[in-house]
Amino acid sequence: MLLQFAVSNYRSFGEAQVFSLLSSTQKSRRASLDERVRRPVQGGLQALTSSVIFGANASGKSNLFRALRFCTGFILDSARDGQADDPIDVQPFRLRPDLVDQPSMFEIIFEDEGVRYRYGFEADAERVHSEWLFQTRKRETLVFERDGDRFDGQQQMNLGELGRHTRPNALFLSVAAQLNHPLAQQLLRWFRRIGFVGGIHEVNTPFTARQLADETALAGGIRSLLTDLDLGIQDIRASRLKLDRSALPSDLPADLADFVSKNSFRISTLHAICDADGRTVGETWFDLDDESDGTRKVFALAGPIIETLRHGRVILIDEYDARLHPLLGRGLLDLFNDPRTNPHGAQLVAVTHGTQLMDLGRMRRDQFWFVDKDRRGQSELYALSEIKGVRNDTAVQKAYLQGRYGATPRVRYHHPDDLLGTGT
Repeated sequence: MLLQFAVSNYRSFGEAQVFSLLSSTQKSRRASLDERVRRPVQGGLQALTSSVIFGANASGKSNLFRALRFCTGFILDSARDGQADDPIDVQPFRLRPDLVDQPSMFEIIFEDEGVRYRYGFEADAERVHSEWLFQTRKRETLVFERDGDRFDGQQQMNLGELGRHTRPNALFLSVAAQLNHPLAQQLLRWFRRIGFVGGIHEVNTPFTARQLADETALAGGIRSLLTDLDLGIQDIRASRLKLDRSALPSDLPADLADFVSKNSFRISTLHAICDADGRTVGETWFDLDDESDGTRKVFALAGPIIETLRHGRVILIDEYDARLHPLLGRGLLDLFNDPRTNPHGAQLVAVTHGTQLMDLGRMRRDQFWFVDKDRRGQSELYALSEIKGVRNDTAVQKAYLQGRYGATPRVRYHHPDDLLGTGT
């Protein structure tokens, strides 16, 4: 399970900020809620099955999503992608001159197979400056650490040989996994279990369609979810389209043409036909393109969500509430907070403006997080559980919209006449 993520000097994050899925010691009004949304992890701690992140537009919410996505992608791909002089795609915080030339830092704490790991690195556009891995069984011990081109740690890591194969702009962990080191391969398998669904313009429809078209183990769960959500859908099917490669634009890159040809589907939804009295008298198939934007988004989310729940993975969804009715968004979140639908400890992190999710009868205080900008333009990250005076029966949605917790927009029209061009 994902336990904690820290980032500094990346995009809108200047000083180090920490996001945690570890449960606090606070208690909910109902003990049953605490039991539902927490899972035991190593060291007698409890990890949360979901978290929701709020904040004003341009506060940096999506940058937290981007930071973890970059961190995960760099871990998985740095050994195999690029050449020795290719830049690393890190973007430092640009509003403080003392940080522009400093490396960005990323650290992630997670549990895998009953062992807790703390892994992180510092990098700028040119190179990885440092890297470290610790593990905790009974106490935390060093596995390896890197300072520039110098490596230290346990003999089993074969630091000398693997270090010689590590480019300055690649991670040692990634290289070690590529060269078949067992522990490194195990940890990269864990990082592959983190899924990301971006904003409203990111398309995940082919993944869901592929499961239905191939009748994979996920297909039944996807159909069940889509027919349970009151979308008017009685059944759904997908079939692959056979595209003639010659019909695609001639200047389309070969890899993109290959992707399009392998990920083109006809997706159809079954609806009932009713007479004037509401009796079902028939049925008809619609094309998914005829459905609402909200239905299409639920379809795109269905595959990743069912896969995450089935295999106990982690999924982060940006702009979670976009195009979703509030009750639909709450219903999908409830899947992760119920042991019956989440028996394997899957985790959902949702970035949203949907304040209807702020309900202490359904979630704990430490499941709500906020991102706000300080006077220097830096994003700050904090949990509702860290704010004094918030009881387990507080009407937190109302209090948040009143601005009592920060992380809300401050709309002020200082010169109203200028909006219409009538000012002097």
